[in-house]
Amino acid sequence: MQLIDVTGWVGGACVLGAYLLSATGKLRPGARICCWLNFLGALGMALHTGTKGAYPSTVLNGIWALISLILLKQQYRGFNENGVTRGSFE
Repeated sequence: MQLIDVTGWVGGACVLGAYLLSATGKLRPGARICCWLNFLGALGMALHTGTKGAYPSTVLNGIWALISLILLKQQYRGFNENGVTRGSFE
């Protein structure tokens, strides 16, 4: 197994883990850890699918990573999309 394959598998595990934690109520969907797991996972899967020529999946995962990155940026700035200061990001 090549490193790029490991990157894809780990990426998939990160996205699946974020979904599992959200779906079971262990973390709220917008929690930082979920955003980080989604970002890193989608980035890993985008890299993997891009090298394999699966471009529709590459675009989908790239957009997924971008959305997660935007949410992380908003959280670290402490504001939501309406400019209202947020509370805890736990």
